Amino acid sequence: MRTLVPAIVTAGDRRASRAIYGDSKAYLVVAGRPLVAHVVATLQAVPEVSEVWVVGNAARLEPVLGDPGLRSALRKPLHAVPQFRSLYENGWETYRRALPGAPADGRDPTPDDGPALFLSADLPFATPHEISEFIRRSLATGADYAVGLVTEQSMRAFYPEAPGKGGIHMAYFNLREGRFRQSNLHLIRPGRVMNRHYVEEMYEHRHQREFWQVAGLAWRLLRSERGGFAVLGYYALMHVAGALDRRGMRRIADRVRRWIPIGRIQLGCSTLLRGDFQFVVTEGGGCAVDIDNEHDYDVAAARYDEWRKEQLARVEQLYGPLPLAVSAARIRTAAGWFALPDRGVIRVRGADRVRWTNGMVSNDVAWLAPGAASSGCHALLLTPQGRIVADLHVLARADELWLELTRDALPDVLKRLERYVIADDVALSDASGELRRFALEGPRAPEILARAAGGEVAIAPDSGVEREFAGASAIACAWGWSGEPAYQLFAPAAAADAIARAFARAGGDALEPGDAEALEVLRIEAGTPAQGAELGEDVLPAEAGLVGRAVSLTKGCYTGQEIVARMESRGSASHRLVGLRFDATDADPPPRGAPVAAEGQVVGSVTSSCRSALAGPIALGYVRRAHAEPGNEVAVAERRARIAALPFVPSRGR
Repeated sequence: MRTLVPAIVTAGDRRASRAIYGDSKAYLVVAGRPLVAHVVATLQAVPEVSEVWVVGNAARLEPVLGDPGLRSALRKPLHAVPQFRSLYENGWETYRRALPGAPADGRDPTPDDGPALFLSADLPFATPHEISEFIRRSLATGADYAVGLVTEQSMRAFYPEAPGKGGIHMAYFNLREGRFRQSNLHLIRPGRVMNRHYVEEMYEHRHQREFWQVAGLAWRLLRSERGGFAVLGYYALMHVAGALDRRGMRRIADRVRRWIPIGRIQLGCSTLLRGDFQFVVTEGGGCAVDIDNEHDYDVAAARYDEWRKEQLARVEQLYGPLPLAVSAARIRTAAGWFALPDRGVIRVRGADRVRWTNGMVSNDVAWLAPGAASSGCHALLLTPQGRIVADLHVLARADELWLELTRDALPDVLKRLERYVIADDVALSDASGELRRFALEGPRAPEILARAAGGEVAIAPDSGVEREFAGASAIACAWGWSGEPAYQLFAPAAAADAIARAFARAGGDALEPGDAEALEVLRIEAGTPAQGAELGEDVLPAEAGLVGRAVSLTKGCYTGQEIVARMESRGSASHRLVGLRFDATDADPPPRGAPVAAEGQVVGSVTSSCRSALAGPIALGYVRRAHAEPGNEVAVAERRARIAALPFVPSRGR
């Protein structure tokens, strides 16, 4: 199974960060887009990246990351974290929050926690190919701390050329094996680096603005740490060689660098940091071009289109096409395993929990009982006007109810529900931090679940049962998003990694490591509406086709019930959720919000889209009822399309 890692983009503007033209580098605009947005967009195409975290000035990040053009290109979960005191704290605190099962304020890592990719926000020429190659090579070393280097040869494309075609002058590490530039890519397992405080100090003083602070760090290393003398000795030799190199004394610099072997530096840093430190060399070069001054910014902005095109061609030639992302088509013949860090759980306790919850949500929870037969249902939380606040799954436990939903929606839903607890014996809490969530989807999911559990597991749709996996108790529930046989796993945070390994063993070659992009393709192929895309406070249950599935028409009162009942009796939903299939099989999927037109009039808009290996470019959207019949011709952002029946891809396992 491919190892997936979170990417952490540091975009802070405090302490040792450099300003360019009086502004933070992250927000400098190149080719109409801030530099941090370029990096976020590039990471979407890196197959080994599971999700993207950006840490920086919250007020400035919000509009950049919320830009519709960027949002429409997102394939992976994107999280923003307000910045901390320093670059080191930005990386460390964001990693703590990115850890599986971490609460909102994070948790400290253990040696068993996986690595993360750390990179800066000012890399306009970074390519997904080079980042992918760095991650794969770093993982192959098994290092606790891998730092990227690029060869001198790879940087020549960015050198100054003829008059009028400016370039960027590079500084290099002069090492025995050659001249290298740091690539701004780091793959780190922080839980295995014992002397992390030295990393913090070195980053604080990395620009060497304060001599006495650098000298003080050097003195402490010499006095207190094994490896300190060696690190400082090689550090001094590297600076001597670099100074000679910059002054044109290349032959003397070459003699000095013979005394600086990469292996010795790696050994010294490993000893000092008390973790396995490795340099990882790639040949792309784009990730080493950061923006350090006004000249570099001006040149990068002027030559962006030219250099970007050349760089993409170069890495394609070096590394070939990007490794294939997880295939949704393959999952439909076998099974996929998905981590779900974006899902949360609200716990409802108290003697009145069932009666109170039944008055809040659209489905009938009064008949639910713990166990595999009838413990769960799909439901909605609605406004008084009958519009969708949240898409929920309700699960009955022995002394509580669970409301499963997206983490993005959870804080608002919790506040809304708390307003309705008046004289009721009801207590609400966020249980997300106690649990790790996984999904198992695909036609072979039932047999893999049975092998992991040591016997057949029979569960009614939407219900759940507690079983033991890898010596720990977890809850398996029968629902999913792909239309295939599917299960949701609620694992205690402490045992989650062991449970995931148990499923990997049980699945073998039949189990693909899924990611958010593959799950999104499966969801769209199945025509399953999702919170934040098809479902929101501008949508009625009848428009999304959820009446009867997530709405009871026979139970008593609940918030929004009158509107739902009236629309059902009159059949008056003005829009319907439909599929959109494009005539041109090579057409790009349209962005969210793209208009859908018929007979020269806008009749709806796109909510989700993807390129499916089984169905081609497809989309979901809402259109007026008069135009919602399958086969009707429409235009979507000037692309010819037809209304398609859902699902686009029928289940192979049901």
